[in-house]
Amino acid sequence: IAIDVIDSKLEWAKKLGAQATINAKTVERVDKEVRKLTGGGADIGFEAIGNPATQAQTFACIRTGGRFVMVGYSDKPMTLDTGRVMYREMEIVGSLGCRAVDYPRVLELARQGRIKVKELVTAQFPLNDINAAFVQQRQVARDVSRISCQVFRGTELGRIDKDADHCLQIF
Repeated sequence: IAIDVIDSKLEWAKKLGAQATINAKTVERVDKEVRKLTGGGADIGFEAIGNPATQAQTFACIRTGGRFVMVGYSDKPMTLDTGRVMYREMEIVGSLGCRAVDYPRVLELARQGRIKVKELVTAQFPLNDINAAFVQQRQVARDVSRISCQVFRGTELGRIDKDADHCLQIF
């Protein structure tokens, strides 16, 4: 289930495999909608924005015994009902991203097409137009997933060619 307030991002989520989407601006309570769709709440909820309001919202969507994964950083505190954590035997996990030991497995999943990567690139620019790429990313950041700049030639990613014409994605 993908939750956002921007319809174009929810469309992207559907294209990338979300079974259901919820626009948080169009429902009274997101957690009730998630409980309806899942029959009691999500097993795992990922919050990737780093906003205390969406962190609390994600936590509210999780079922008893579920896991709340905090990916998004916030310098603001989140209010947490510790009684709910205890009585519902919930797990809270922080994540800084993919561990180095997991990269080979993740790359293999991408190679097999089980993780969609190509679909995330919404525009490509030659290296000479890198400034235009950043301008476009800032202008349409709400809708653009990723922009790549052509930096490397061939398959050897460690070698930079001055007349490079192949892509390295900038995330």
